[in-house]
Amino acid sequence: MSQFSFQYPSYFIALAFILALIAAAILYYKSQQLADKSVGHKLILASLRGMTIFSLLLLLMNPTLRFYKKEIKKPELILALDESKSMVVKDSSWLKDYKAGEQELLNVLSDKYELTTYSFAQTVRTENRFQFSESSTDIEGLLDKVAAESDFQQLKGCILISDGIYHQGRNPLYHPLTKSIPFHTIFVGDSTQEKDLSIQRVFHNDIIFSGDQFAVEADIQAWLCEGEKTQIKILKMENGLWAKIQEENLTIDKAGFFSNKTFILPADKPGLFRYRLNCGIISGEKNTQNNSRDFYVEVLDAKKKVLLLAYAPHPDLAAIKSAMDELKNYEVEIQYASVPPVLSELTQMVILHNLPNINAELTPFFSKMDAMRVPRVYIIGNQTDINMLQKRQDLVQINGYNGSSNEAQAIVSETFNLFTLTENTKKMIGRFPPLVVPFGQYQTDPSASILLSQKIGKVETVYPLWLFSEKNGIKTGVIAGEGLWKWKLNNYILNNDFNAFYELISKSLQYAATKEDKRKFRAILSKKFFLNRNLWFLMQSFMMIPTN
Repeated sequence: MSQFSFQYPSYFIALAFILALIAAAILYYKSQQLADKSVGHKLILASLRGMTIFSLLLLLMNPTLRFYKKEIKKPELILALDESKSMVVKDSSWLKDYKAGEQELLNVLSDKYELTTYSFAQTVRTENRFQFSESSTDIEGLLDKVAAESDFQQLKGCILISDGIYHQGRNPLYHPLTKSIPFHTIFVGDSTQEKDLSIQRVFHNDIIFSGDQFAVEADIQAWLCEGEKTQIKILKMENGLWAKIQEENLTIDKAGFFSNKTFILPADKPGLFRYRLNCGIISGEKNTQNNSRDFYVEVLDAKKKVLLLAYAPHPDLAAIKSAMDELKNYEVEIQYASVPPVLSELTQMVILHNLPNINAELTPFFSKMDAMRVPRVYIIGNQTDINMLQKRQDLVQINGYNGSSNEAQAIVSETFNLFTLTENTKKMIGRFPPLVVPFGQYQTDPSASILLSQKIGKVETVYPLWLFSEKNGIKTGVIAGEGLWKWKLNNYILNNDFNAFYELISKSLQYAATKEDKRKFRAILSKKFFLNRNLWFLMQSFMMIPTN
């Protein structure tokens, strides 16, 4: 059906026709240019001109031609069938009756509904194949496809035929589609719990230092194995063969059994090592693949070496070393600038106390440190040459320094986000005695992150006391005062421990010493699960993991 309309009243059409006639008459009546033309010829020209003017006037009235089409659509109903292996692995007798029942259901519902069929497992299809050959189920993928392809005004429900087991995607209960349309579920398959012993989870450190020990924690679960005995073994891959390194007996004392086991293993030498946690197979157990778990541990060859280089002996050095000694993965060495310092290839960070100094020639040392991109932390003291310091780093500049000093207490910055300190440590820092800092105007680089600011007397300034930055791949820290040993003693006086001082020093220096992992390829997996064996071997070749 169509309809023709104008935006103006209908009498405007008659008015337009009259105006067109008048215009044509004026143009052609007694026109001297057409004196030699016959009356008929003039009438034809006037008619054409009048029709043209009339058409233009009609178009100015914005005519609209509307077409109306009426279409009645049935409400849509989705029929989705799970075609994964688990649907028929225990019992496939339901399938014959289902095929006949499905066709009958489609015939009954087709009078009222527009039916769309889907099959799903690892992928989603718009037809049922009844092959049940895929090894995993992604119900979320089905819901995403339905949501993307369906009209919600027309979609009235979904019939889901499945055993309820899904391996990929999120929990379908939290999908938005489940709150938009009704779901009618038909569960098939055998849900009977079978006799099974399994390793549910394995927890361990991914990186260990050579010479340390590490813990492996495992959750063991068993169903319907009451009274059975088995062994739990830890195996290690060595020279292409599995070698047993620990074994423990396990007695299952109830039908729904759960146990948490912890094993302490040594890390003797550096490298990437493959371990296997294995539970012995119980008689009558059908699923034995979950009786073992492989995991990998990387053993690094040495602890992180920290060089504490000082102009002269100072009580700050002992205080810093005692805090770093609490970290078992760090080894601190103290050297003095009176002897040409040695920078090892294994040095992860250099702490410079009261350096640079005009009486200590460190140019070759600094050049090597820059070439190796070693992180460094400057602790400014009364013996630090401020001019030389400002040439060595641009993190903070002290203008107008004349050799005098101030006493400044610490204020914790609330905007610092490179690492976190506990609330107790923050409170303790505010109660620590002041450090001796150079007097002058402090100018901070915009890239700097300030952990502590200076409070001089009762005035809280924006001058930095403790700050960090990273430029050109080199981390730099500046502690703009000496007297850290007083903080350690004061911490003990106030709280009978050194926890706040140790936390501040250790976290600051750990951040400064941490280097970016620049190895060409490193895979960190949230789940040790692979869909096919080819992908597993691909990952092994990338990670250089030995296989048996």
